[in-house]
Amino acid sequence: MTMGEQFDELLPFYLSIGMTYTEYWDGDNKLPRYFRRAYKEKLKQRDYEMWRQGLYVYEAVLVNVNNVMAKKGSERMKYPAEPYMMREEKQKEEERKKLEMDKFKNWLEQLKQSWW
Repeated sequence: MTMGEQFDELLPFYLSIGMTYTEYWDGDNKLPRYFRRAYKEKLKQRDYEMWRQGLYVYEAVLVNVNNVMAKKGSERMKYPAEPYMMREEKQKEEERKKLEMDKFKNWLEQLKQSWW
């Protein structure tokens, strides 16, 4: 296969990921590499989004099955009231505040010991 045939063979792929015909044939020769990298990043992002969606589906099924199988009078599970990301951010913020509070308590303790 000649180089020209290889370039012809790859053209549909690059067109499918958003590169124009003119960019492919007349643009900077590094441009296809950047489009390919961007495409791989989009695939990673899409894969992560689908994985995350699977977590939401899993949790929804888990809550429903648990509630259907629960004994009468027992507490029912609830589907999360907010997205995972919001919960993670709140958790990180709480940890950060706790760390700051612990540092402040240590500082006060040192100050107290130095005065007495």
